[in-house]
Amino acid sequence: RRVLFRSMPNVERLAAVGSRGPMTAGMRSFTKPCLRTLFTGRPGSFRDSLLNVAADLVTEDSLFTRLNGARRGWGSSAYAPDFAELFGDDMREGAARAYVGKGADIFGAYVDDDAVEAGAMRILDDPAAVLTLVHFGSVDQTGHILKPWSAAYREALTTTDRRIGRIAARLDPDRDALVVLGDHGADDDGHHGGPDALARETAFLAVGKGFAKGTPAFAPEDFAPTLAVLLGVCPPASGLGAPDPALLSLEPAMLKRRCDACLAGRFASSPALERRWAGTPELARYLAAPGFGPAEAESYRAFGPRSGGNEHSPVQALLGLAMIAVVLGIWRRPA
Repeated sequence: RRVLFRSMPNVERLAAVGSRGPMTAGMRSFTKPCLRTLFTGRPGSFRDSLLNVAADLVTEDSLFTRLNGARRGWGSSAYAPDFAELFGDDMREGAARAYVGKGADIFGAYVDDDAVEAGAMRILDDPAAVLTLVHFGSVDQTGHILKPWSAAYREALTTTDRRIGRIAARLDPDRDALVVLGDHGADDDGHHGGPDALARETAFLAVGKGFAKGTPAFAPEDFAPTLAVLLGVCPPASGLGAPDPALLSLEPAMLKRRCDACLAGRFASSPALERRWAGTPELARYLAAPGFGPAEAESYRAFGPRSGGNEHSPVQALLGLAMIAVVLGIWRRPA
């Protein structure tokens, strides 16, 4: 797989001056469960995996909820309506700065990454936008249809790499940051959706203002909290992740102050959580720490809610697993 990324010189160049490392998607490696995890800090539901089209609307906090609540401008440009279908009203608040493509039919005929790139450039031109979310589709669709080892897939990587290079060229590394990641991996047939290692194996790079140089592993649950503190808002209240201190170049005491304020807000909005942790040695140790390092990040994760959001009953979970097994069986049936 490293050979494939020789087709991405811009990504390699950016990764050499920032952070780069592995990321492992959740057990439900369809697109929508992965997107839910990235932007809420919570695992995707089994119903999200039901053919990847019958996903429940996100009801918990997300990075978009936080940005909207703080009245921070942002926008998205995506090849498919996945974000709008998942995040509903939260996405509509950013509709003035949005492009949403039709997605893709079974042959990938509707993927228009030229339009996605053009939409991204329009958002970057908007001085009020603090976040530009870009979701290209050609690499995923080419992998599904023509397989990850095909010449067409290599060409899709090269073309997407050029798009990333053009976006990076519009940014000021002293003021702006760029994060590039895959929400999931793919097996040798280009499929994903289940818990197999290749379907979950992906990677990220992060470069620019606020990011350190290094090669840490990155958890999808930590993505929204990490972006949130860089954007000056609190992480999603129902998330199970934490800002990743190994990835950030923020001074540890400053990061701790931001996280303390957000934790206080989380406790204030959840009396049950506050009662659970008030007076405990774990909370006392966290509050006494002068900075925010790996131990404090682990504590921050522990202080999060254990349930809530889009969990379902055991029967629904079993039905979801059965559907995933059927879908994967169909995909992998020999031609």
